[in-house]
Amino acid sequence: MINLSFFVKSLSFGLFLSVTPYAWSHSDEPHGKPATEAASENNLEIPQRIFVSKSDQFKHQLLSLIVSVQEGSVLHTLPGKLMPSPQGYAQIQVAQPSRVVIDPNFPMPNPGDMVEANQVVAVLEPLLSTGDLTSRKSDFYKVESEISILKKEVERLTSLKDFSPKKRLEKAQIELNRAVKQRDQLLDTGLGREILRSPLKGKVGDSHLLPGQVVQPGQPVLEIINPQELRVEAYTYNYPLAEKVKQAYLKDPFKEEVSYPLKNLGFSPRVGEKDQARHILFSLSESPSNLMMGMAVDILVETTDTTKKIIVPQEALLKKGNTYAAIVFAEPEVLIQRSVQIGRIIEGQAEILSGLKEGDKILKDVSGLKNVITKA
Repeated sequence: MINLSFFVKSLSFGLFLSVTPYAWSHSDEPHGKPATEAASENNLEIPQRIFVSKSDQFKHQLLSLIVSVQEGSVLHTLPGKLMPSPQGYAQIQVAQPSRVVIDPNFPMPNPGDMVEANQVVAVLEPLLSTGDLTSRKSDFYKVESEISILKKEVERLTSLKDFSPKKRLEKAQIELNRAVKQRDQLLDTGLGREILRSPLKGKVGDSHLLPGQVVQPGQPVLEIINPQELRVEAYTYNYPLAEKVKQAYLKDPFKEEVSYPLKNLGFSPRVGEKDQARHILFSLSESPSNLMMGMAVDILVETTDTTKKIIVPQEALLKKGNTYAAIVFAEPEVLIQRSVQIGRIIEGQAEILSGLKEGDKILKDVSGLKNVITKA
């Protein structure tokens, strides 16, 4: 005989539904609308053992499902790393030894600041030896003199109008434009300041530029990162595994129940002398703001191999801290909490490692309990 002191009389449950993890098959009981809340967002305080009358089960349209063993893909967890995409990453370097200067018209951005494409990010003064500086000045004065002469020649030929051959005027104008460009080049690379611009829109990465600092060629002075253009590189020493990948997911580093689908871009046909792992490259369909370039991540890889497993919808699980539980129908009107151990959660489907067996009848969506608990 059931001890009624354990029951909460105001609670109600109902509707039994036999399902597979991916397709529901309805019984002759009323249909209900699946809830959209994830198990991780469910903070319900549910008794360990509860009683629900049949009438209340129908009234609140609470659904159930029959646990079944299914043929599912074998999953592997691979270590990975977030890498820059060629479309979303740039390194800025200098062409010659230069000193960082302060220019009020072009303030230097800080790490993490957003910059636009072609925005000035640093102003430098090239460092030249005495000999180089003398040579550059000599070339500059020579060009300046040539520009002065050509300007007078253009003015004279222009004033003559029809009395001057057009070819001579056109040639003088071409020579003047060439000399002006040569002078501007000398000012930009030898006698003036060098301006560094961002080649793309994004955030400034590591930047340690200080006024007065001398930077050398071949040394990156700034990096620009577009957080929406990241790639994922997974590593495995199981070489055949790379060719069996059917689908892959990036596990959120901060939320274990959240994962993001990846697109397989292919794998490297070689291994390195020091790094013997095989590299598999993926792209992200979405880049959450908490992901950062260089971050170590876990990649869930779904292969063409299959195995027997129990899979239930994520909303059928009640999360309590770091543990999970399912609400099991012990009797038609009696439900109990049962702790379960889960494996991976992918696209709203949770892999059950222990705690449930084939034929168990569980609540399809634990969030539906709030409709009856609030009335208790």
